[in-house]
Amino acid sequence: MARLPHTMRPHAYRDMVSRLERQLRLIESALSTGILRFGHAQRLLAPISSATLTRLLQELVATGMLRKLDAGYAPGPRSSAWGDRQRNAVSATERSAVDDLGQQLACTVTLWAIHGRALRCRYRYHDEHSPALSMVGNLRPLELPVVGGGLAMSADELGDLRLLRQQARSTPLQPGDPVIKRVAAGCLRDGVYDDHAGFYHGSRRLAVRCGRDGIVAIALAASRVRLR
Repeated sequence: MARLPHTMRPHAYRDMVSRLERQLRLIESALSTGILRFGHAQRLLAPISSATLTRLLQELVATGMLRKLDAGYAPGPRSSAWGDRQRNAVSATERSAVDDLGQQLACTVTLWAIHGRALRCRYRYHDEHSPALSMVGNLRPLELPVVGGGLAMSADELGDLRLLRQQARSTPLQPGDPVIKRVAAGCLRDGVYDDHAGFYHGSRRLAVRCGRDGIVAIALAASRVRLR
């Protein structure tokens, strides 16, 4: 059995192990839900003070195990590999289909997985003349401005104009109600996400559901193509 450092008392060792166990639970929760909110973390580790929980989360962010977002905490670059590799693995068929679509349309194509309250980028075909979209492994919160986000939002959320306005304010173009309603209606009525170049400069992004938990998205340079 390994000996404890002579400077570490048994209770200090127990505290260290307890802290590690709690941090592992936070990481696992973030991986399973996509976004870990502070209130959920408090319930998960109850009883725990807000100050102690904040310190645990800050340590995980500092080490790259979690990433701080406005919506909460997402898995960081060092913990993403802990996710379900089987579920996130990209088959040769999927890779070929995405590449073929990108080459035919001359645009960037991304394959996403719905991951709790977030979207995870599983694969990307990048066209040098089109907007980049997200890198593989990135997690984005489930919000209307996120490409394809509206396809995984509930009807109640898509009908909450106040919520959608708040989400849209974080984008460069900060679109008004007509654009927001049009994007939300397309997701609800047609099952097609089309942002009508209303969120980001020079970029029109479209997406559709693919299977039970998948989304395929494309990004078009608004100056190169117009879609009806």
